[in-house]
Amino acid sequence: MECKQNFFQFFIYIIYKMSLPLLIIFDIDETLIQFINTRSYHFWEEVDEETKKTFDYKENKTRKTVVLFRPYLHNFLQFVNKNSDRIQLGLWTYSEREYAEDIADIICKHYMLNKDPFIIKYGTEDIEDHDFPKSLNQFWNSDIGNTYNKLNTILVDDRLSNLCHSVNKGNSIVIEGFEPFGYTKQREPLNTENYTKAINDVMFVQLMDIINIVFSDFDGCSEEEIEDAFRVEKIFDKKRLKRTGLLKILQKIEHKDDTIEICSLGNIEHATNPAKGGRRHKIHKTHKKGSKKRHTKHKRHKTHKKRLY
Repeated sequence: MECKQNFFQFFIYIIYKMSLPLLIIFDIDETLIQFINTRSYHFWEEVDEETKKTFDYKENKTRKTVVLFRPYLHNFLQFVNKNSDRIQLGLWTYSEREYAEDIADIICKHYMLNKDPFIIKYGTEDIEDHDFPKSLNQFWNSDIGNTYNKLNTILVDDRLSNLCHSVNKGNSIVIEGFEPFGYTKQREPLNTENYTKAINDVMFVQLMDIINIVFSDFDGCSEEEIEDAFRVEKIFDKKRLKRTGLLKILQKIEHKDDTIEICSLGNIEHATNPAKGGRRHKIHKTHKKGSKKRHTKHKRHKTHKKRLY
């Protein structure tokens, strides 16, 4: 037992000596991209060619689909590559895992990345408890938790309900959705207001600034301070936000008869709108007396399961 403990302490010591790394897990739709499926493709066809050129996109004319990439995504990926010894990325979507794999592949090919930066690709089938969607405990209670825990994990999503529960709140940033063709799954024609917001979006620029501040804070802490906080202190703890000058991104939001304090970027007026999607199927809880809760879900029409390219 003592040998295992000494090995673990040595392992953590090595991580700290190499500088504390950071795991950033992203939602996909309206966070990294906006996906235009075949049913909504006619909205894209209505856009003039000059306007299309102002977007960063990948179009599949055969399948009649479009992936619109959020502004500065490429810059962010270059930033991650330059800091590859300290930053790892993940994807977690409320669609199927295969969709996450497809989008990761499309991003890598579109930007000609030599290495897939997404070490985690999770879908709805990976959510263990839909009362706590995208629970970071699933990572922290696994082997990954030895490297990434409460102190150095960030979850970025445009849907508040995935972030505001007790597990995720102190590690999350709710962001303004990237919604040039509307925030609902049905999509809508491109209008001037949505277009202007989309092409002027700076979420990734702001996120890079936050990451640099977080790293400066990590590097200013002693090994003992990091070891003490690693599994217990959340990265966006209010005291840390105040100390680092990031308290300005902490916002109070009214949600389901409660006031929630959570970090946010941009105008998040649609973050609580049920039309955004997110929890796309009903969850039925069935449990017998003396047994653990079990979660079953309706079989649903798979909108993203087919390969996108």
